[in-house]
Amino acid sequence: PIRRNPGPRAWSDTRRLRELGPFSPAQQQQILATSGLDHDTLRAVQTDNLVAPLLDDTVKRVRLNQQAAEIPEQLRTRKRVDQDTYWSPYIARELPGWPQDRAILVYENADLSGDHLRFGEADATLTLSISRDDLNLGKLPERLVDNLDSTELTTLLGTLPEGRTQQIDALRNRLADHLAQRQGSLFAYLYRHSEDLVS
Repeated sequence: PIRRNPGPRAWSDTRRLRELGPFSPAQQQQILATSGLDHDTLRAVQTDNLVAPLLDDTVKRVRLNQQAAEIPEQLRTRKRVDQDTYWSPYIARELPGWPQDRAILVYENADLSGDHLRFGEADATLTLSISRDDLNLGKLPERLVDNLDSTELTTLLGTLPEGRTQQIDALRNRLADHLAQRQGSLFAYLYRHSEDLVS
């Protein structure tokens, strides 16, 4: 016999909420409540492809808030965090004890030539150069460990671990902790960036 797919009209409420995206049950209920929809209205939106701007914005906000919460852990575990952002150099400069005479230059070209963004004071005399590709690969902490002296690293970390690998891990964790404290700012940036992509 031919199997008929009844589509969204026949979905259960649970399935209907799952279709919103990979959200927890609590997030699904938050989306429904914040967007002012009940299950019947959501059924109509999904079945008839109705425009629901408040639902779309709420889904986007919950998704971006989830992303903002995940980025610090991605930084901690050496996953890419800078594909669409420049959070690593920005956060590095925000760390208490950052040497004010140092700036980070992020070059678009792998050979560190051409256009770059400067993170630091205009009159900073010492610069660390890194390519956008290496930044995306999470190599900023190791570059910082290789370029800062032991006094500067101790000021940033509190206690300087022995060994380069331990210092890199400690700095990576320090950056991730600092970024986690900035979740609201990170969400705001991601939201603005998503709006810029649309406009």
